Amino acid sequence: MTQVIGTTNEPECRPSDSNHGRRELTIHRDQRHAGCRPWGPDLACRSVWTFTDYFGKAKLAVMSGVGNFYTTEQAARRLGVTVRRVQQMLDDGDLTRLARGLVDAASLDRYAATGASGRTRVWAEHTAWGAIALLSGVQPNWLGSAQASRLRTALRATTDTADLVARVHDRAVVRSYAGHPVARKRLQTGIVSTEVAGLGLVDANRAGANFSGTGTLDAGAPPNSVDGYLAAETLDSTVLFLGLIEDPSGPITLRVTGFDISIVRELAESKTAILAALDAATSLDPRERGVGRQVLAATLAEYRR
Repeated sequence: MTQVIGTTNEPECRPSDSNHGRRELTIHRDQRHAGCRPWGPDLACRSVWTFTDYFGKAKLAVMSGVGNFYTTEQAARRLGVTVRRVQQMLDDGDLTRLARGLVDAASLDRYAATGASGRTRVWAEHTAWGAIALLSGVQPNWLGSAQASRLRTALRATTDTADLVARVHDRAVVRSYAGHPVARKRLQTGIVSTEVAGLGLVDANRAGANFSGTGTLDAGAPPNSVDGYLAAETLDSTVLFLGLIEDPSGPITLRVTGFDISIVRELAESKTAILAALDAATSLDPRERGVGRQVLAATLAEYRR
């Protein structure tokens, strides 16, 4: 039987009633849902993935489950890269691995939205933040004068927003989690959030606005979703303290960076809203993605003048 490796409990295997040579492998994955209480026996709800192992064909087929999946071969074809490159991207955290040979569809969609083919030359983390600083009108003092000069030249030569989005991809690693509403509310004060309002967009979920049963706006309610930057050295303690459960489709998006978080905060609060535009440019929401790319296109045009 094919062994499936992932963030799971022990797999439970049961023989099928039909189709010789077939067995079903059911994986129970602990996952926290919004409706779960943060105490008691239902602390972690369960979601179930069921796979079918066809021994004769030596294939692992997804029968049913929670969320959408791609095989590594399908992901490679979509990105125009080799399977080995996809596996490397899974190891690096650029894509989310659900089980051996399976890629989370949302993470693949998000990566594809960057416009990166997998062969695009991506800037190192400190260089990516340097590019964001220059576009935000901030001097990147952490770069040498020669490196900053080359970066300015590269930015002036950049005319395609997809190229810019792809090059600054490594500014952070995107991780998704599920968590209790109280955890989401606490996270708002512990992360660096980019304001989509600066792009002319209104996101009630991220603003923490919810409607009560009477139809009135409850600004004090926990947000339905959270999205922001977090220092890499605080990730483990944050996840442990708030009881977050890694979930590719979870409402909590943490953009984990090893860069100086105080500088990230300064750039997020910049009037140019470049960081917000970059985040929006890889959104799975077509409208948000379009607005983000429009802002980036206008910024690049202004920078070339």
